[in-house]
Amino acid sequence: MPPSPCDVSNMTNAAISPQNQTISLDNGLMSIDDVINIAENLVKISFSEDANYQAFIQRGADFVMQILADGQPVYGINTGLGDSCDVLIPDDLALALSKHLYTYHGCGLGQHFTSKQVRAIMAVRITSLAKGYSGVRPLLLKQLVAFLNKGISPIIPSEGSVGASGDL
Repeated sequence: MPPSPCDVSNMTNAAISPQNQTISLDNGLMSIDDVINIAENLVKISFSEDANYQAFIQRGADFVMQILADGQPVYGINTGLGDSCDVLIPDDLALALSKHLYTYHGCGLGQHFTSKQVRAIMAVRITSLAKGYSGVRPLLLKQLVAFLNKGISPIIPSEGSVGASGDL
């Protein structure tokens, strides 16, 4: 059976010695070497303490909250998803939407990704969210970074709808 394209177990990074290195998470680029080192738990990551960067991330979250306060639809927050994107979810049910989404789509099968693969997936997802265009709060990014640094990661099946959107 050919190796999975998600398999990072055979990748090596001979170019750098990451011992006791910390990668600061901001809206910059993360190299494949960084992802591999995070996947292999060779480095820690930190959320940038730069006040301008944190304010940039918070502005995105504030923007989403303002749109919601104005009663405007925000895809996946107070609307349905996919073909149901034009269905507005009442405010009193919008908070439950995320839970219903991951329980409804929380089906998967096949082997689970390895711990290294999940760490790589998390690193790439955090990097994407850290660009500041998703409307997440800095608190979410800090929590995801803490999970990675403490070795806490989800169990992710390799097939099925649980990972279809990347956000679940």
